[in-house]
Amino acid sequence: RHAAPAAHVEWCASRYRSYRPSDDHYTSYSGEQRPCISPYLDASAAERVAQPADDSASYVEATDTWSMDGNVPADETGGAQLPPHHVEYCFSRYRSYRPEDNTYQPYSGGPRRQCE
Repeated sequence: RHAAPAAHVEWCASRYRSYRPSDDHYTSYSGEQRPCISPYLDASAAERVAQPADDSASYVEATDTWSMDGNVPADETGGAQLPPHHVEYCFSRYRSYRPEDNTYQPYSGGPRRQCE
């Protein structure tokens, strides 16, 4: 296992009181162990983190489904690399932000929306 970038660890520690740098996870309010995905992780690292370690259900696994995302195709960003300041802005504004497809889940429900 490789070490996470210092900026990633600092971001996660400031956002989650239960964050553990040793395994790069935090404990959610429901008691689940979840990986910390910050704007400082590159896309390939975020994908590695999102892979469940066993067959049990996980939060990350559930958010990777597209059942509620009808109007936001996965390739809408065209694979373009988003500027770091944009990703950081979206992470700070939306807890559900996903840099892979530049979307967030509106609090009121409905399909995911692009972060502008």
